[in-house]
Amino acid sequence: MKCAIILLLIILSGTAECRADIKFLDFNKIDPSGRFKARQQFLLENLAYYDHWSADWIYNIPKDSLTRELKRCLYVYGSLRTDEFERYLLLGEIAHYLYNLDQRAYYDTAEMYYKEAIGLNGKDCRGYWFLGYAYVTSDEIEKGVAAFRQALQLADDRTGIDFWQEYAFAMYVGFMPFHCRYGLDQYKRRGGSSLLWKVMDSTLRAKCLAADPDITYRSSALWQAERKGSQIQLLSYPLGIRISIDSNWQLQLGGFGKRMAAFGIQPPALASASGKRIGYSIGMVVKVAENGERLEDFMASLMQRTPGMRDASFPFRNVFPNGISYSFNSDSLYADRGGARLRFVGIERPVPAYPGLALEEDQLPVKLKEEAGKLNFFTMGVMRTRFPDRIFYFFLLDSCEDIREESWNGFQQFLTRQVVLD
Repeated sequence: MKCAIILLLIILSGTAECRADIKFLDFNKIDPSGRFKARQQFLLENLAYYDHWSADWIYNIPKDSLTRELKRCLYVYGSLRTDEFERYLLLGEIAHYLYNLDQRAYYDTAEMYYKEAIGLNGKDCRGYWFLGYAYVTSDEIEKGVAAFRQALQLADDRTGIDFWQEYAFAMYVGFMPFHCRYGLDQYKRRGGSSLLWKVMDSTLRAKCLAADPDITYRSSALWQAERKGSQIQLLSYPLGIRISIDSNWQLQLGGFGKRMAAFGIQPPALASASGKRIGYSIGMVVKVAENGERLEDFMASLMQRTPGMRDASFPFRNVFPNGISYSFNSDSLYADRGGARLRFVGIERPVPAYPGLALEEDQLPVKLKEEAGKLNFFTMGVMRTRFPDRIFYFFLLDSCEDIREESWNGFQQFLTRQVVLD
């Protein structure tokens, strides 16, 4: 069932700003003799009618006549024995136009031709691009975003400018605003301008609010939590962090004040060599750095009662290049468990060129609940962007000698596989 977000394209149908991926095809390779020039002209001149789906047909030209002509084009170009890659892309586009005219059987036909093209030349951005856009405008948002991610890896300076607007649109309808912003900026940087661009740009500006490090926030204003199977994903765009933990881990989140936020995690207890189960915890403090503030000084302020010794090398340098770590051992603390073994890890992150982009990477588009049989309307919710300064991340492993190795292994996995920093 079509969503109202697709109506963004319908808005454009009354203007000259219609989508035209076929203009990025080489018709000289498809029809070298120029025998079917009239078919090419028909496809290009009538795009405004069928390059999108219309809930109601409001045009003077009969839909049936367009359908007949497109089917003739599909037959004519399908019978040629010319450049297969270019031709399959064209056939995919024509089949998708038929799908937009409510010829539902042509959804599979379009998908088949796009995939045939990709099989012939998987290094050309256009295969994944055209497929991704067809998916997105057919409400297959997850498939569309995945295809555009593939296309993005192949895009270069020769890629058609419209790719960036359509990439942005895919991310927009997938509720991935920071990837959308990236696509919009790339489109504008290359000289692009359209009504669709203005609609998406103004919406992002209205919905993505700047986070202010000098005011307080409740934890609910900072964090989004989502359950994914046995995992719980915690996401904070203002703090620039995404964390995945097992649902059986205990968690305590705090609010934000004095430019800092803190939380604690307690994984399940571990078995020591004697078989005794012993608990350990992971704490974290996030600090939006002041001008001139150093990571070393921030960490020292948190280690006053347990001053650690700085490690000779940073154990997480391959993942987080800018960081330092300390160790603190005390046999008098936790004496019944072999003594305290604490590890302190500090990481500094500058303001990225596109805040939020890393946190959306590898994420699935937001799935929305639709009411079957109806046109569904959705709007992007308000969110806060990353704090506009350097951010310090302080992680504490609070463990003991009896489970030192086991807890350290769990802590390393947590930082390298379960934490993403912006």
